[in-house]
Amino acid sequence: MTIANALQKANSRDRSLPSLNQITLSGSAANAQNIADLGARLSGGHSSTYQSTHVSDWLVSRPLGANPPTGGIPEQDPLTAHGSYSNGPLPPRYKNWKTWNSETGASDYDYVPPRREPE
Repeated sequence: MTIANALQKANSRDRSLPSLNQITLSGSAANAQNIADLGARLSGGHSSTYQSTHVSDWLVSRPLGANPPTGGIPEQDPLTAHGSYSNGPLPPRYKNWKTWNSETGASDYDYVPPRREPE
């Protein structure tokens, strides 16, 4: 939510963020599409947004952010699903903790294109 709050504050103050390059959301309570739109507007179209939502994240990203799932192995426990986000290989102690489809256990991230061109 920190990035969402920062982008909304910059937008409300009519600020631009030309150095904003990439936004990565992992199980975010913020809506990834709205963040992609704001990021594109504030950066003059130079930012890219990626989001990861586990198919079983019924605690945060799917109900609060209304984000579509990007992957994951269906889990019975939504708490495990929400706690499984990683943008790199999992530490060896978690080698048997299979919540994502990748070999490394890293989350699946999808690019979220902005809906409209920056103003």
